[in-house]
Amino acid sequence: MTRLTQQSFRLALGQYATGISIITAVDGEDTAIGMTANSFASVSLDPPLVLWSVDKASPLYAGFAAASHYAVHVLNENQQQMSHRFADDSIDKFAGLNIGRGINELPLLDQYIALLQCEVVDRHEAGDHLILIGQVLDIQLEPNDPLLFFSGGYRSLQAVQT
Repeated sequence: MTRLTQQSFRLALGQYATGISIITAVDGEDTAIGMTANSFASVSLDPPLVLWSVDKASPLYAGFAAASHYAVHVLNENQQQMSHRFADDSIDKFAGLNIGRGINELPLLDQYIALLQCEVVDRHEAGDHLILIGQVLDIQLEPNDPLLFFSGGYRSLQAVQT
């Protein structure tokens, strides 16, 4: 049996492969904000609900906590650099990008395999994170292979023969 520590818990969670997404919103100052997240998940089909969580220690926490809407951009396998860009808090993440505007002026990236525009319907504090539940108002799909994260690194999808 492995002793439960923060490190062993983190390692265990890393054994669950996830997709990578970029979450964007407009903060209380009408500024576009965005960050890389793999905490995205579905909640309900009827109504269509999804969730993601933001770390309370994030410099973008206050902006996302106050936002009325958010957009989830599920990344394709060729967007590793975009994932890194939106994970870096020291740069202007939107500089030089072709950004569209969506529902409630949401900043929208021009590449993704799925784009979900959501209205925040509930917020839950959970430990060191805030869970934001959103009702999906619009979706756009651009089929491609996903960018995956597993055991601390990026991975590619490989079909398994059944």
